[in-house]
Amino acid sequence: MVSLGPREFETLVPFLKTRTRLNRLRLYRNRFDNQSARLLAGVMDQVRVRLLEISHNQVTVEGLSKILSSGNAIHLEKLFRCQVGQLDVDEISRFLQRVSGSALESISIGIDDQIFHEEWLESLILMLHQNSTLKTLEIYSDRFAPLENGLLRSKSFCERVSDAINALICDTASFDSISGSNHVFQSLLLSSSFCFELHRSAKEIMEINARPIALNSRLRCKLRKYYFLGKFDLQPFLSMKPAFIPKVLELVTRSEKWVQDPDKPRGNGRY
Repeated sequence: MVSLGPREFETLVPFLKTRTRLNRLRLYRNRFDNQSARLLAGVMDQVRVRLLEISHNQVTVEGLSKILSSGNAIHLEKLFRCQVGQLDVDEISRFLQRVSGSALESISIGIDDQIFHEEWLESLILMLHQNSTLKTLEIYSDRFAPLENGLLRSKSFCERVSDAINALICDTASFDSISGSNHVFQSLLLSSSFCFELHRSAKEIMEINARPIALNSRLRCKLRKYYFLGKFDLQPFLSMKPAFIPKVLELVTRSEKWVQDPDKPRGNGRY
């Protein structure tokens, strides 16, 4: 089996540029390096690639940046198993800013598990506030970290990360904070070597984001479930025009069960 390095990949470039669209481009387990990444960026200036996999190669953040700066990178939907080693939070922040508003829905990033620590993951979740399209983020390591390396996650750490996810996708501090939350992100996947488990509350909110309904409908679900409970704050509605009040009441009276049962329409038959 031929292993693709810069020279071999260069011979493929003319052929790849004859395509207008590639559904999948899997380049894992080769000698693909930053020079190869620059060649690929040239291809992606002309060709739309939907899924790209470049794991088990020698690409660093420099090469990844070249790929993501290419002309058609905005059409990339899945960046699968991109193993970039010592990836720090600042680099991820720039990465998320670059792809915000693009078609990118899923990222799978491989890292050296020695840089995986509590503050790293919490900071990463904060960076997701900058992205409006990402649905799935996977962080993985090919090496299983033994427990003596200190990677067995404490209960308090799992709680803090779960709270950070909750704040991202359903900040219950106020009506406005829920409305301004992320209604797209729905899955954080960590490989078993990180010994981490999200709490049930975060999983439940991500389940709302995963429902095949409009963003406004997801917002309604969150408002009913997490805001209109018991004695809720009326302040946001005091200056509201009377004509809007019935719309607000609909948020309370519409049944979540009806979402799962479209054969029993209410009102105009739309959720």
